Amino acid sequence: MDITERKDAYLVTVELPGVGIDDLEITFQDGLLTIQGERHDAHHSSEEMVHRVERRYGRFLRSITLPTHVMADAIEASTQDGVLQILVPKAPEVQAKRIQVHASHKYANPAPAIEGGTSN
Repeated sequence: MDITERKDAYLVTVELPGVGIDDLEITFQDGLLTIQGERHDAHHSSEEMVHRVERRYGRFLRSITLPTHVMADAIEASTQDGVLQILVPKAPEVQAKRIQVHASHKYANPAPAIEGGTSN
């Protein structure tokens, strides 16, 4: 599994040779992207003798946590030549609001001091 970040999205790439679309489920909930599925065993005939099996078969599940600033409704997944790609778009970044500072007329000229008074 590879996870790369672009300016506008995260791209998750997973090699899943031999896994059909019907055997794959992808969910995204509370920032957790989950990929699960099943790779079925190749059926060998009774006339074949298997000498070695190095490929893995069976169910698999993989979950990764993504940042919360993604657009969950816009996630797209596609597969080609045994490679699954999941595009997770980032939400538009929140722009900070610039606050203009103005000189106040009330505080521009300090109040005159009172003559002859004492302070306690």
